[in-house]
Amino acid sequence: MLYKSPKRRPVSDAKMECENSRYMFQCSLEGCRALLHKDGNWIELSNKTWKYQNCVILGYTLRPFELIVGAHFGDRDYKPLAKVKRGIHPEEMEAFVGVVDQIHLWKDRNGIQWIEPRLCCKIRYLDATDDDQLRIVNFEHFLIEFDPDDCQWV
Repeated sequence: MLYKSPKRRPVSDAKMECENSRYMFQCSLEGCRALLHKDGNWIELSNKTWKYQNCVILGYTLRPFELIVGAHFGDRDYKPLAKVKRGIHPEEMEAFVGVVDQIHLWKDRNGIQWIEPRLCCKIRYLDATDDDQLRIVNFEHFLIEFDPDDCQWV
């Protein structure tokens, strides 16, 4: 069931609750808040906003389709940041698979196809761990004619 939030929240907020679920999620254009039902009370867990990052595509998997994205950390080489599976449209996936054979490097035993770091994209995420792994990641769009060396961790 989707309904407007109470008056104390901005009008752009919406709450979503599933029947027989202990969880409820409240999202807006700025980000998501997760609320947990416990003993009849709702407890606010976090108030996160989306952050954006330009990334270089380091690899991918086909089943399920995921992009492995990374960025420069100072003078270090590229470091993987996340696996991105949400937000990629079928046309974008088809275009990516159509050109990626030209820059393919190798396939590891986990099914990851590693590629030369030449393609870039913009992603959005809600959180990062202490070791710089991104959580709740969405694909925004490819960055055409973008230099991979400009994909610095911010």
